[in-house]
Amino acid sequence: MQPDEPAPLPEGVAEAIAEGSWNHGGGEREDATGADSGGAEPPYQGRLEAVKLTGDPNVPRGEYTWIAPDIGRGGLIRTATEEPFNGARIVKCAGHIAARDFRDDKYIPSQLIMVSHNHLAQYWEEFGHISFLRRVDLDEVPRTRGSMLL
Repeated sequence: MQPDEPAPLPEGVAEAIAEGSWNHGGGEREDATGADSGGAEPPYQGRLEAVKLTGDPNVPRGEYTWIAPDIGRGGLIRTATEEPFNGARIVKCAGHIAARDFRDDKYIPSQLIMVSHNHLAQYWEEFGHISFLRRVDLDEVPRTRGSMLL
């Protein structure tokens, strides 16, 4: 979700962003628009948040999965050149992890790969893992007795 008036960042998010690989010589930062914007506001701005809908043994539902504090110029790491992400914006992000039963939760550096309006990928730096996400239109999901959306 992209809140209009986001609440203050949870404790640990700013620290995770500061620890990201992009702050340690991970490559040159590119212009957020890729072209001369003529002073116009970029199409991407603000904060993007993912909240767990179902939860898991480590992080329960309703908790943040990740937070990208700034998907605009201030958060841009680079534009991807690798397949299958060629042309996607990659922005600074903080992923939320915890031990079983939500013990010792913390935010770690991660990268949000903005593939399209309907597809995102989350690169968990510490784990070297990419999670793929896609927008679901709940009105299009078949409703049958006993079914569940995961």
